[in-house]
Amino acid sequence: MRSRRTSTPFTLREVEEYPAHLHVDYPEHLSRGLVLVKWWLLALPHYLVVGILVGAGWQTARVTSSVGWRWEGGLIGLLALVAAVVLAVRGAYPRPLFDLLLGLHRWVLRVTAYAALMTDVYPPFRLDLGEHETSDRRTTDRGTTAATVTGNPPATTPVTVQPAAVQPALVQPEGTGPGATRAGPSGNKPSTTARLIGGMVLLVVGSGAFMGGASAAVAELGIRDGEYLTSRSWPVSTPGYAIELGDVEIHAPDAGLRFLEGVLGDVRVRATADDDGPLFLGVGTADDVAAYLDGVAHTRVVGERGRSVELPGGAPSMAPEETDIWIARSVGRGTQEVEITPRNGTWVAVVMPADVGTGQRAEVDVGATVPWLPGAAVTGLVLGLALIGAGAWLVGRDHVDRA
Repeated sequence: MRSRRTSTPFTLREVEEYPAHLHVDYPEHLSRGLVLVKWWLLALPHYLVVGILVGAGWQTARVTSSVGWRWEGGLIGLLALVAAVVLAVRGAYPRPLFDLLLGLHRWVLRVTAYAALMTDVYPPFRLDLGEHETSDRRTTDRGTTAATVTGNPPATTPVTVQPAAVQPALVQPEGTGPGATRAGPSGNKPSTTARLIGGMVLLVVGSGAFMGGASAAVAELGIRDGEYLTSRSWPVSTPGYAIELGDVEIHAPDAGLRFLEGVLGDVRVRATADDDGPLFLGVGTADDVAAYLDGVAHTRVVGERGRSVELPGGAPSMAPEETDIWIARSVGRGTQEVEITPRNGTWVAVVMPADVGTGQRAEVDVGATVPWLPGAAVTGLVLGLALIGAGAWLVGRDHVDRA
């Protein structure tokens, strides 16, 4: 027999016929000293746990525009999604998954009651599974109780309490006794609990792998510009003769440099002029560029947010293409780009009019081939789906459609 459908009541009062209830006894007295520390300092370990259960866990965004894709959720949301899939396929809620979600909600609500200063009872680091705990209300010497959530209560039968002297011997139910396997609060055996925990771990790890693969796939399909994974473009300008685009320092041993090359691949710097004039784009060492632009009026773009500094001076002594300081350079009208391989040193990119004129505006972006990204996308998606499937199988393995 299945439980009847009950819609969520639009009220704050207690609804007896609704299958879920929250009980927090009114405290007659609370510690004044604990008020100062319990809601933030003492509850901090629980906040970390609750953050995993209900907080933001994963995020994927597209960085090439202001519009992006985003998905976030905690373990409770993930398990509820698994339950929804099982319900849609089988038409029944896996009982172990029901018990697990009930225990996770109990944990969260205990922390909520404690952080809201409704009780001095510190939330236990315990996952209570099943319909009822050993004691639904744990009363302290100050009369306060911890928050509990009850599910569908089973039917009860009248119990006659007899004096101890004439009380009959208790009959041990099947599955108990010295040689029996002890069950948890909901009747779950340790093996079932171990499967639940193992399945939960697989779901978390699999979700992380899947979201990592999905992020790589979004980057591969939505951000990659031809061969290069390209950043968003940003505008640069100068009233002087040149624009100096910060500097990039690379100092690594041979093994580290090879690793960096494997991660980034080839790097491309690209600039597009806002006018039809000839544009020069070059990359050189910081020392060589500083010597070339010494005494030249130009703009230096520094910092992560593109803060610019205007440096006074005059015109350069020679056109940029006439110098031999560049490891890569490009001259012409329209879009210019240079390709380099990461190497040790401090590197600076320079954008300026090729005819040594003043006033230049351009759009600049940076890209890298990132050769490992397609493989990471496929591996993450396949491995994530496999782990999620295994975790869902473990969680739903012991499903029992109880009457």
